[in-house]
Amino acid sequence: MTSTVVNSTLIQSSEVCSDEWLTVGSIGVKMTAAQCRSRRGGFIIRDDVPSASSDALSALSNLNPGWANITKADTTTPFQYAIQTSLQMQDNSVTMIEGLISQGQQHTMSHIGLAETSTLLHSLKDAGLIAAKSWGLDSGSQSFMAPRNGSLVLGGYDDSGFDGGWFTYPISKSNMVRERTCPLQVQITQMSFKVQIGQDTPKEETPVSGGNPLTACIEPYDNKFRLPSSYLNILKGMLGKSRPVINPSQYLELYNIEPGLVYNASANLSVSIAFTIGNGLTVEIPSYELAWPLRGLDTSGVPIVNSSLTEVQVFAEEGPLEGPVLGKILLSQVVTPPRTLKNRRVCVVEEYPLTMSSFTCLLTMRIRHFLSRGRTWARFSST
Repeated sequence: MTSTVVNSTLIQSSEVCSDEWLTVGSIGVKMTAAQCRSRRGGFIIRDDVPSASSDALSALSNLNPGWANITKADTTTPFQYAIQTSLQMQDNSVTMIEGLISQGQQHTMSHIGLAETSTLLHSLKDAGLIAAKSWGLDSGSQSFMAPRNGSLVLGGYDDSGFDGGWFTYPISKSNMVRERTCPLQVQITQMSFKVQIGQDTPKEETPVSGGNPLTACIEPYDNKFRLPSSYLNILKGMLGKSRPVINPSQYLELYNIEPGLVYNASANLSVSIAFTIGNGLTVEIPSYELAWPLRGLDTSGVPIVNSSLTEVQVFAEEGPLEGPVLGKILLSQVVTPPRTLKNRRVCVVEEYPLTMSSFTCLLTMRIRHFLSRGRTWARFSST
């Protein structure tokens, strides 16, 4: 999965699914080995790939301080192994140093590192396979009502379905939001929750307004929204204290990879979240993108659905390092139904370093209407 937390490409190794990490405890999560492998998107056997030098291993922590910070809760050694191997992408391949994820639970799948000094983009440009260190992401949609495949373009982005004007926003030169590494961040000047339970009167709360902006990450690695506890508690309260969040221990037949807010489907929840970013672009995430039947993995690692439960796509707990995150849900589907293409949005993020030594001197995010294809893109580029 694409990640702006790391610069290196990080691959899961088989050690991450050893018995040590499949138990209940301070560092373990109760799941079967098959669930673990499926959750990770598969893994490699470390002995099957050539090891990199000790210098390369030491460099991983320096290249990826955000990863070391996020994983410090469940491992004291974020990088135990480095490999030098060929990464195959369609008809092209590039040889580069990659890190192996062999410990911990503060992650799900392997990372394609696309942060400020991405080693993948650097290697591809040096090999003459791309013209610029940039990327374009069509995040697709994982909703049940309007699922849509996505795609990743390295070295540019596909402009063939776009039309209309741009909205441009400055992004802080700092790459931290609270304690979380976050090169792509925006100011939310207004955030509203709308909730309706069954036939009850709809409720609306606006916990963020112009005088109280919230700085948040745009992070495609995260599927769900991550909200600070104060805002999360407001949303939970609106969803009904008489209908408490269902704990994973109540659906043991299914392993929930990234637990959101889970309720009985009989509650018939409708929930949407609207954001105003910077100087006025409002993006509304409709209920069909936010409230789904509960997905997970059965004991053999096969994806299953429990339609008797509804999961709201907001993490059930405050995210690691307290950083608010606008994940893939924001990038997937906004404003209008899937067949109504007018006023959909495209998020394009570009970076222009003033000098090669000050990579994060200026960031802008450009929001562009698109009138065809129904795609949402995030673009990040350097010189």
